[in-house]
Amino acid sequence: MTTTFKRVPTINRKIDNKTKDVTWSISGIEYIVRNVPYSMLSAIDSEFLDLDVSIRLTAIRDLMVENEIPHDINYEDLAHIEF
Repeated sequence: MTTTFKRVPTINRKIDNKTKDVTWSISGIEYIVRNVPYSMLSAIDSEFLDLDVSIRLTAIRDLMVENEIPHDINYEDLAHIEF
């Protein structure tokens, strides 16, 4: 077995935290979650959702589809809820 060590170049990893609205259209009905937090990694110009945010967003969408909560909500109102 051989172990090789390589130097990895450093990338400018400036992360900007922002919010955006996430919208789904399912069977002709529009579902909107407003002010969803996400991060923008400037080095590769891509958006990233935190794992907890992704899980909550999926659960919120499912509750919307089942008509358990309104179809247009603010993420911050439900961010404290644990699923």
